[in-house]
Formats: sequence, structure tokens, C-alpha cells
Amino acid sequence: MLETAGPLWAALKVKDTYTISNGLTIGEEFDECHPDLIHIARKKGWMKKGETFHFARSFSDWLYTTFSACRVRQSRSSSLINNNKGKMDVSFAIEMLRDHKEKGYHPASHLLGNRICAHAANRLFRNASQTVGSLVAHLKPDIQTYWATGTCAPCTGIFKPVWFEGNVVQDFGPEPDGIFNPKTLWWHHEKLHRSILLDYPIRIAAFKKERDDLEQFYIKQALNTEHGSRLNLSETIFEQARGKTTKWTTLVENLPIRSQGRVFYKRYWEKQNKKAQIVSLAAGAN
Repeated sequence: MLETAGPLWAALKVKDTYTISNGLTIGEEFDECHPDLIHIARKKGWMKKGETFHFARSFSDWLYTTFSACRVRQSRSSSLINNNKGKMDVSFAIEMLRDHKEKGYHPASHLLGNRICAHAANRLFRNASQTVGSLVAHLKPDIQTYWATGTCAPCTGIFKPVWFEGNVVQDFGPEPDGIFNPKTLWWHHEKLHRSILLDYPIRIAAFKKERDDLEQFYIKQALNTEHGSRLNLSETIFEQARGKTTKWTTLVENLPIRSQGRVFYKRYWEKQNKKAQIVSLAAGAN
């Protein structure tokens, strides 16, 4: 585990399990470091006289660390792994990346970004603070399979297999920018994601089981595919996932909105959608 503070750094050899979450985690124990690390901490007054050096305590920004809630997320991911030792596989890793800690979750229910699967919700503490690129690496001696959404919000997307063998994946359309373009993989899914955010508990439940069953089918296919057919399988799954996303978007958009969340949350996403020139996400819209 390598963590940095500007040009300074510390490294810790992982002996069992380890998790991070957008904040420094290395403390008093580390195996290697920048040669001037402790000297600079003492010189800057970040390490008090007689105090044992602690990397995270010396070099963390208190304001960012506190209001980003990174330690809460790191504690949650560490707990999930340590409480499920021996159960770690692709399915569990995906489930962990989607974790919101509670059933009936709504992104408008909390002020700070203190969930592993993070959603933007306000300009003060969660402005553009969102999980936008999730990856599970299944590493075996004979084959390395990577599971990626290629989209925002792992809790609303589909994890799809990729192998780094020759050509990796198909064309996903134009490179996405800040303006809505359904031809791109990212924006095509983003319409589903933002439609779900209007009434998260009800709308995610409308297709979650179908999505989960589909992923389990993909995992079984990936485990049994052979070297020469992996690219074709990856392309087929990406194409199928796009079709399912279109289906679920139509399904979700036509559901009545029962719980929009707090006013600041609603206004935040109204502004984001207007900025992106995204089409209407109101109930019944297509």
C-alpha cells in the first residue's frame, strides 16, 4: 500500500486484507518511506515533540478528511471484508462496491458522502462526489478477468467482463463530455441512473433482481470461456447490457414518483440535468 502527500510518501506491505477510501490510512507502522518524511513533519510542526510519528495524522487535511467522510467509508469496507473472510469472490466484491449500509436507502437521506457507493447530492459536501468508475479484478495464475461497469454508480449499472488480450472491448461511441449524448455508453446509462435518483428505493427495486440474475449468468459464462472466445463474449455482454439498460430506463421513467427526497437534493439534480442538457426525467417521460 503506497500513500502520498505531495512528493512525500509511505509504503506498507499488506499481510492480510487492506482497504482505502480517498484518505490517508497508514499510521505508525510502515515498511518504507521518503527519506525526509519524519524530518519534514517535525519541521512543519505537524508532529509534536515526543510524539510517535503517524503518517496519516501528520499529513492529512483535517477539513477534507472530516467532511469527505473517507474514514467512515474505509471502516465500512474493512468491516465487510473482515467479517466475510473466505467468502470473497466476484459476486461479493460487486456487492461491496454497491454497499449503502442500509436497506431502503435514499441518497437524499444523509449530508456527507459516507457510503461506499457514493452519490452526489448537494453543493456543500457532496458536489460531484460520486462513484464513477468501479472495477473488480479477479486475478488467478492462469487468467485475469476484470469486471467493469464503464458507467456511473455501481448500484445502478451492470458489471461486465474484460480481458486484456489483444483487442479489449468494442467501440463505446463518442468520448463522453459534459453534455448528454445517448450514443455514448456512459450517458446512455446515466439517463437510467438519474431517473432512479428521483425515487431511489422504489425505482432501483423495479429491476434489481433481473440485473443481479443477469450478472450471475455473466460470471458463470466468464468462468467457463476459453482464450479464443473471450473478446466475443465481452462484446456480446456489453451489447446485451446496453439493451437491458434501455429497457430498464423506460420501465423506471414510467413509474410514479413517491419520494423525491429533500428539497436541496431535488434542486441539486435539477441543476445538474439542466447543465448536461439531459431530457426530461419526469414520471412518464420517454
